[in-house]
Amino acid sequence: MTNASITFRGVDREIYRRFKSAAVSKDKQVGEAVNEAMMQWAGKNAEKSAGEDSFFKWASNPVDWGVKTDARKTDEYLAEYYDEKYKKWHEKKVGRK
Repeated sequence: MTNASITFRGVDREIYRRFKSAAVSKDKQVGEAVNEAMMQWAGKNAEKSAGEDSFFKWASNPVDWGVKTDARKTDEYLAEYYDEKYKKWHEKKVGRK
C-alpha cells in the first residue's frame, strides 16, 4: 500500500474537528482513520451497487407472523373480484349503446 498526500475540498470544518478528535481519542492518526472510514464506506456502497440493498435483504427474508396464508387463494380471490368488476363495467358500457 502506498501512502499519498491528498487534499480534500468541501469538508465541513466542524465535522473534520470531531473526526480528528475521535481519531486522536483512539490513538490513531487522521490519515489512518480516514483510510478506515473510506474502506468502510466504499464497502457498504459496493454491496448496494451489487444488489445487496437493505430493502431487498429484508424482502427476501420474510418474517413468519404465525398467520397461515396461501398466496394462491389470494390470487384466486383477486382474479374473481376483478373479473366481476370488469364484467359490470363492460355490461354498463355495452348497455349504453
